[in-house]
Amino acid sequence: MGNLLSFESLDDVNKERLTRDIFYSFVSLHNDHRESFEERIQSDHSSKTIHIDKVFRKDWFIRTGVSNDSTAISTFISDEFDDRVCADIIPGVTKIMGIAMDRLFGNFVANQSSTSTYVISVGRSGISRMDVNFFAYQFTSKKISEIATNLVAITVITSAPKLNELKRNDVSVISQMLCTADFADERRLAIRNKMWEIVQQKTSTYSDLHEVSGSEHRRNWKI
Repeated sequence: MGNLLSFESLDDVNKERLTRDIFYSFVSLHNDHRESFEERIQSDHSSKTIHIDKVFRKDWFIRTGVSNDSTAISTFISDEFDDRVCADIIPGVTKIMGIAMDRLFGNFVANQSSTSTYVISVGRSGISRMDVNFFAYQFTSKKISEIATNLVAITVITSAPKLNELKRNDVSVISQMLCTADFADERRLAIRNKMWEIVQQKTSTYSDLHEVSGSEHRRNWKI
């Protein structure tokens, strides 16, 4: 999805200096934006979202010449997040990220645009929540656009969702969102059943621990 900004490929010293200045200014803007995004995600207690249990990873990428190309997005997801997104649901995750990027490229104000989305995914490591933020700067100067048409920063926070909050219908809706229209019913049901199995296992463990903790509390109270 887009390209890495290369300084070595520039044969003009002034152009290289300009490119570095642009890049470092963008990184500074992105750092402020990223910190705000991370703080907002980790303090989100909305009753309408699936809450975060623990944050495990924070990744960010900067690309230039980015367009809303589904093939490029799909390749980016499979290359960077293959441990968190199983192959079957890459098309579904690609569609969700593509919708977010439509908003990104259609909402520039003062050459800047940003948008966020999150997806509940299933991969080799189980069920995860991936919060994704896009922050973009679009260049209008002819001199600069010869070097880069845009810069896009992608921040991804991977966390474990609170599975004990999920009901069976929630899992059905999630699996439906992750599966594209060309999915056979058997494959979609297999993904849903696998996710529900993981939820039940985690919920059962949580209930057992809660019950043990409560028993110990009552026993100590009696003493």
